[in-house]
Amino acid sequence: MLQEAYLIVRSKFPEYSADPPMPFFLWLRLEVGQKLVDVHRFHLGTKMRDAGQEVSLHHGALPQVTSMSLAEHLLGKLTTASHAAMRVELKLRVQEALNSMDPTTGKC
Repeated sequence: MLQEAYLIVRSKFPEYSADPPMPFFLWLRLEVGQKLVDVHRFHLGTKMRDAGQEVSLHHGALPQVTSMSLAEHLLGKLTTASHAAMRVELKLRVQEALNSMDPTTGKC
């Protein structure tokens, strides 16, 4: 697998080096990650997701999505008192980060 990833990166490197769209490390991680996904699908016999097969879990109108609800979803449910306090603090940090993002580009 590593050798196959190397060959793919080697073949795509001239195109990357001509006009690098991102830092080299990120590009390399993206290419190797895609190879890992391909190998995983091959060995498990899985196929790409078919959007036509998806079923909504919500009946009726979808719930309102806010930065607070996204922060809660990302953080999960923690139960102890100390975890609850840390969760509130972390939720506020995540919410602040989400609120500072540009809604159209997703960048801060």
